[in-house]
Amino acid sequence: MLTTNPDLISLPDVSKMTDEEFDAEIQKGLDDVQAGRTTTIQEMFDQLHKDIKQGK
Repeated sequence: MLTTNPDLISLPDVSKMTDEEFDAEIQKGLDDVQAGRTTTIQEMFDQLHKDIKQGK
């Protein structure tokens, strides 16, 4: 059985955002990249496979 993993990133509903809120979310992402807070696709898939095996 799959459950919600609170460690996963929740995506905001951009259809309900103002332009300013959208711009702020984009800026947060750019700031993360600039600060090196990134994950490779391989790391993401490795974690996904691990979570699936553990039933998360």
